[in-house]
Amino acid sequence: MAGMLILLGVAGGAQAQKTEAKTPVATVNGEVITRGELDAQLKKVDPTFGRLPEAQRKQQQQIVLNALIDAMLLRQYLEKNTPPVDEKQINNQMAALAAQLRQQGRSLNDFCREMNRNEAQIRADIAAMHRWYAYAEKHVTEQDLQRCYQENKDLFDQVRVRVSEIVLRVPTQAEPSERELARKRLQELREKIVANQITFEEAAKQFSQSPTQEQGGDLDWLPHLKGGLLPLPDDILDLAFKMQPGQISDVLNSEFGLYLIKVTQRDPGHPSEYERVKPEVRDLYVEEMKMAILGQMRKTAEIKVFLQ
Repeated sequence: MAGMLILLGVAGGAQAQKTEAKTPVATVNGEVITRGELDAQLKKVDPTFGRLPEAQRKQQQQIVLNALIDAMLLRQYLEKNTPPVDEKQINNQMAALAAQLRQQGRSLNDFCREMNRNEAQIRADIAAMHRWYAYAEKHVTEQDLQRCYQENKDLFDQVRVRVSEIVLRVPTQAEPSERELARKRLQELREKIVANQITFEEAAKQFSQSPTQEQGGDLDWLPHLKGGLLPLPDDILDLAFKMQPGQISDVLNSEFGLYLIKVTQRDPGHPSEYERVKPEVRDLYVEEMKMAILGQMRKTAEIKVFLQ
């Protein structure tokens, strides 16, 4: 992206782009995440990012920045709690990456430029990946996996619900009176929906402060996948799987705002067998383990965000 802008602009514009790319958008225990890294990841996650409405762009920026912060926190944790990776492993992985890129008609320099990272940073990413695999291998037991399977039976049975939402955003630093006012507004809206004075979908289009507003709040089909990986907070997602089609929740509180949800459809899936889905169970448990580590790291880390 930066290369294209240089070709299209004058020298002064190119220099400004380079300078902006190095601008910090966050620091994690003193380590910098740059604007260039954030922009590169945004482009990778959503090529249409630049055409999104401003509110959605800001939300997407925050989601991607949080992911970059988590990646840095995990790498810092692994550097403190796991042995160094053999340089031969990193060299082999770098060679494999270069070979894959050549097949695509690209070079390692192209890849670094696209990701706005230098070769040393790519090597550090690969080392962190190897460290994580080794760490997970030592900390996963059969008992852990069986417990994870039972606790997430809906997921492995492929049970799904289709959910719609109405969201009123309330800043975390808002006064209690502001949150209470939003709660009353949402409660009044719920009463009108239940009384058939307005449909849930119409209410979402008129009042919701979520990217799903134009779709009448429709989040489409959701699996019972927790850990902050879906557009609903975990506790609200848990509630959705206890609801029946057509049911509307009470006003729900979360750090992201106040919610009403409606389950519109339910897919019962089909029974799973532990041994057959064990690889997927392991993947989920390892992801949950990672989220637990990140939760602890965030409690003690010094994280500064400069994103406007």
